[in-house]
Amino acid sequence: GPSPLRWDVGATLSDDLAKETLAWSARQRARLIALDATGLPARPRFGHPHEQILRDATCDVALYRAARP
Repeated sequence: GPSPLRWDVGATLSDDLAKETLAWSARQRARLIALDATGLPARPRFGHPHEQILRDATCDVALYRAARP
């Protein structure tokens, strides 16, 4: 049957968010990367880490914005 849902949360210090996120998702065989887009423009510019992850990820990527109080 389908594998159980598993959340993995951690912290890593890196100077390249996109590279580290893509490497981590490959190691974990992630099927979904969820990125907080609060404060970003509607469309991330070319070269922005979120744009790089959207472009190069081998799995689904979800951008979400935190609810405003």
